[in-house]
Amino acid sequence: MSDIVLPVVGSSEAGGRPVLGFTCYPELRPFSTGDGDVNLVCGGCGFILVAGSTGTAQRPSMLIRCPSCGRYNDPVPQTA
Repeated sequence: MSDIVLPVVGSSEAGGRPVLGFTCYPELRPFSTGDGDVNLVCGGCGFILVAGSTGTAQRPSMLIRCPSCGRYNDPVPQTA
């Protein structure tokens, strides 16, 4: 399994994008799990945000707020 460390962005860089985050679970766990071989990992603390993604899966355009450290992660691949 390989890890993709997502870049962390500040609230000023969010640009009004929607944010995926939850606080209703008593234990920390990934937002989703799948059968793929790629993990999307928080760039701030290393927490696995999405486990078992496929390399070809389309990533959400929303930011992901880490339930462990609270930082905002950008899952959209950067263009060169």
